[in-house]
Amino acid sequence: MTNVAAPSGSSLSGSRSVQRELRLDALRREFGVPFALLEPRWGRVMLSPDGFPCDLGAPYVVQLVRRVAADGQAELYDGRGDCQLLAVPIWRRDRVRAVAIGAVKGCDEARSHEVTTSQAASQTASHRLERWAQSYADNQRLNEQLRCLRAQSVETSGRRLAMLDRLAGRLAISDDPERFQSLALRAVAESLAAGCFAWAPFSRSAPMTIVGDAPLPSEMIRDLIETASARCSPDHGPAMIENNVRATSWGGHLDGVYSVVIVGPEANKFGGRLVVINKRSSEPFDDQDVALLRPVATLLDMQHRNSSTYTDLKELLFGVVRALASAIDAKDQYTRGHSERVARVAVCLGRQLRLGADELSNLYLAGLLHDVGKIGVGDEVLKKAGSLTDCEYQHVTTHVEIGVSILRELKRLRHVLPGVRHHHERYDGRGYPDKLSGEGIPLIARILAVADAFDAMSSDRAYRTRRAPEEVADNLRRGAGQQWDPKVVAAALACWDEIMAIGQRGLGQSLRVAVDDALRQDYPRPQSSLVASAEQ
Repeated sequence: MTNVAAPSGSSLSGSRSVQRELRLDALRREFGVPFALLEPRWGRVMLSPDGFPCDLGAPYVVQLVRRVAADGQAELYDGRGDCQLLAVPIWRRDRVRAVAIGAVKGCDEARSHEVTTSQAASQTASHRLERWAQSYADNQRLNEQLRCLRAQSVETSGRRLAMLDRLAGRLAISDDPERFQSLALRAVAESLAAGCFAWAPFSRSAPMTIVGDAPLPSEMIRDLIETASARCSPDHGPAMIENNVRATSWGGHLDGVYSVVIVGPEANKFGGRLVVINKRSSEPFDDQDVALLRPVATLLDMQHRNSSTYTDLKELLFGVVRALASAIDAKDQYTRGHSERVARVAVCLGRQLRLGADELSNLYLAGLLHDVGKIGVGDEVLKKAGSLTDCEYQHVTTHVEIGVSILRELKRLRHVLPGVRHHHERYDGRGYPDKLSGEGIPLIARILAVADAFDAMSSDRAYRTRRAPEEVADNLRRGAGQQWDPKVVAAALACWDEIMAIGQRGLGQSLRVAVDDALRQDYPRPQSSLVASAEQ
């Protein structure tokens, strides 16, 4: 990493250099590409990694930096050569103090690949990446606001700041919006004594979340918010305070409502409004209450938009897995449905081995995709009715490495790669591709090996008919300790009736739950279960 801006001999500049390096490292880990840090006004390089694949002094880079710094919005820009540029604003205090430029590689490579995406699909992916970057920037801005609040806080505000810290720590892209809204409102209720707390999305079709004793029905609260928000005072920014509702022209008929504070949209970015009704203390609502509520409203809005991004990512990954599984099935009518059955059998074995929900999700996805590399194997070999020659057999064995190369760039599927690569290893070390043995073979691969063999022996193939269940069980017993892990074979025999009942039922809810868990695995959340969905 080369720091081109910080002078030497200064502990302050040294500290800033470390902070900048940490910032770029966090961005690199988040997006998987190298980033450089540029000064927002003139576009001067503050910090850049060695070998950065872009001329950071180019005029179009400087213009991009100034544009992103001016409006505070992340932007994906088509650069020159073989990469796009992802520009992310970096906030400090209340201003964009730097712009991070990431080199998103692979555009030219993708255009020349045999399987190219449509222009519409490419635009959709770019839009998602841009929204992802904006969510990251918003989160960084919020954390910076919280840092400033900590620096300015006094002892009496410590409880409120602790509440904001807890909420920021719970913010996750995969959280259910209504659950997080309830959590946020309850946290506010612990810090602000009032009768009712509500989060009202702009869309009337979206449910309102209410905590406390609501003095009005939810629809009347919406009407109150819309009527009162139209009278927001410029002194309070995007907020309204009214400590004598009954004396107003618009609130005289609202029995049970005495005081209200509403934090509304800031620059039309918020997805809703946060309202607190009837302060219980003798003190009226004031600017400090607004200062407490505004970052909470920011959190609620950010989580709402993050959840939308997460839904898009989940549907995209679901479509990718479904398309790949369908492509595998289309190769050979004799193996149609094989991947789905292997996935379901693997989940049964995993449950028998008492694996957790995340591991079961990985097993299910790995089962669906374990043979994806056969897309690159010739039909004349896959569909051959007789025995394979040595050359043909070697050609078939390449499917595991082809599968890994296909899936490697899908970050959210990296958990399944050991299963895809190693499901043809043997327990005695005579398998392929790496001749691993015993416990050295990843557990996910050892489970898939038994599930794969079970379904292969139980199904008709071009070169033979299916074997009887008793013969399949005897073959598994004889191969335990040589071809397969004895513990996994024992698990298969223990749930034999269950795996025998598994048939082709199509890709349905079980795939959606597995994709959902795959996306969630990098985010803090309560453990979910795949058991019920895998049985559907």
